Amino acid sequence: MITPKILDFIHENYHLKRIENFIRKNFNLNINIIFDVGCYKGSFIEICLKIYKSDFKIYAFEAEKKIFDRINNFKDNKNVNLYNCGISDQDNYLDFNVSYQEGTSTFSKLNNSSKYLNFKSKILGQKIFSEKQKIQVKKIDSFCKINKIEKIDFLKIDTEGHELSVLLGAKEMLKNIKVILLEVSEHDMYENYDNKKIESLMINNNFRLSKSFRTPFQKWEDRIYVNKKYY
Repeated sequence: MITPKILDFIHENYHLKRIENFIRKNFNLNINIIFDVGCYKGSFIEICLKIYKSDFKIYAFEAEKKIFDRINNFKDNKNVNLYNCGISDQDNYLDFNVSYQEGTSTFSKLNNSSKYLNFKSKILGQKIFSEKQKIQVKKIDSFCKINKIEKIDFLKIDTEGHELSVLLGAKEMLKNIKVILLEVSEHDMYENYDNKKIESLMINNNFRLSKSFRTPFQKWEDRIYVNKKYY
């Protein structure tokens, strides 16, 4: 059986390394404002700190308080701004499904009839999600307006099925985003999830798919989209 610890090791040492190398090769210039939505332990922040050495800013968002409290190593970095809140398509409070398995908590509604969800529960020997919490969420458009941010050069989204809602909350900013890295699921764990809606939204906003990174032994992949206005 492939345990979560083994999957995390593969993710950190193989999957993320491929993404880092691709970003370093293709998007190492003119990236000044970076949004990391669902920053978890800060792996993407570390990638950016290695690639971008000049005067740039990372705005990193993590909704789960116990995880947010453990990323103290970035709090004194002048390039990094950390926020303990969620990002969605509204300015409100939403139910947050807290997972036993770190990094898989989600604002997405769960599909209780999901074969994948039931299979995953049996593998772990317990229910996947332990509780619901009310968590504050903000739209990217609202956040940028309040903080007087006029553009985003690189947007990374890893929100366990909530990616479409994040994009819908960035309608105004989307046209000036250069690069988007986001997770796309291929399972039925989330209610009404459809990755084709994400693809359609990207196409309608002048983005093209640049690269896909399939995650070993998992039912999802990371995709990099680029704005055709810039690339």
